[in-house]
Amino acid sequence: FCKGFKKMDGVRYRGTYDWNFQGADFEALKALPNGEKKESPQFVIGPNIKWYMRCYPNGDTESARDNVLLSLVVSSFPAHFTSIVVFYQLHCVESSSSFSSIKVFNTVDDKAEWFRSVFATPEMRNLPASVTRLQFQCTVNILRIESAENTLYVRNLDLDLRRQSRFVVDWKLSGEMLAKFKTASHGKFISDNSVQNGMWALQCAPNGFRHGDDGSVRLFIQLCA
Repeated sequence: FCKGFKKMDGVRYRGTYDWNFQGADFEALKALPNGEKKESPQFVIGPNIKWYMRCYPNGDTESARDNVLLSLVVSSFPAHFTSIVVFYQLHCVESSSSFSSIKVFNTVDDKAEWFRSVFATPEMRNLPASVTRLQFQCTVNILRIESAENTLYVRNLDLDLRRQSRFVVDWKLSGEMLAKFKTASHGKFISDNSVQNGMWALQCAPNGFRHGDDGSVRLFIQLCA
């Protein structure tokens, strides 16, 4: 183990937070104008590390108008922590919009967010009438915590890479999910929310995400550990 490593008993280093908008709250969210935001209650994942989710349902600036911007924000952590390395997943259940990545948090109010085109505001406003709620999910998996020159925590893999160095990562699509792939707008990301072999996940932009790549299927493998 690294110098300064110690086990922090009773601490949860991985967790998922659900943020729900139901009925009138959902209607109010859809009506918010450009530049206005909603923030979730705080939740704790890690040793005295507090987080919250922030959403601009119609973009935070004029250039981001018509995009639902979702982010994970760290609101407080112990003063002796200098960096927190996190694998995060952001997901909207009703639209299947997802994004995941690894982020290093160094200061309070640092944020991790999905691409601006992952979930379009018109898509949110035009969900079927039967959809009366919206649920955002955020999964935080802490990989490493540093304090000055010491490593306080490191997540260990549940496999021996000296024995297993080849992996098969698959993602089977059918039914409703396949239909969402076929009708995805440009810039929308959809992820396989499971982490395979403890370290890999797949995510896809079924209709491209860069300027001029409409009609392209972009598939990515994400390192999660």
